[in-house]
Amino acid sequence: MFAHEDNLSDETCRLLDTHLRSFIIGTVIGKPRSPGLVILVPNPTASADIQVAEFTHAAASYFPPFTLPDGLDPPPVYNPPRRALQFAAASIDSKHTITTSRMSPEVLRSFTDSDIMKETQHLIWTLTYDV
Repeated sequence: MFAHEDNLSDETCRLLDTHLRSFIIGTVIGKPRSPGLVILVPNPTASADIQVAEFTHAAASYFPPFTLPDGLDPPPVYNPPRRALQFAAASIDSKHTITTSRMSPEVLRSFTDSDIMKETQHLIWTLTYDV
């Protein structure tokens, strides 16, 4: 959809513009995972609400700075492994406290939807990276 936004109606573009500030895709299918890239491994036995909480916790984490590679072929090697600051450092600056942990449960629920996790995210997580 984002690659072909020029094919969307003006009405759809206006609607997206009112609700969407940015979009980050965190799943790349068809390429091997880069060595040293730590990913969220979902717990399929957890409730969708717990999975949403774990995902938003991971997605809102801070990572040490790095240089983005020019391409994905061959996959970049992360040495040391790319880990969120809360797992990589003995102590972290309070400004790097996970964003979602600073939100009230009401605010966090206002922009997450566990129904999406129930309906679609599991399908993405079942794919292997070498599809």
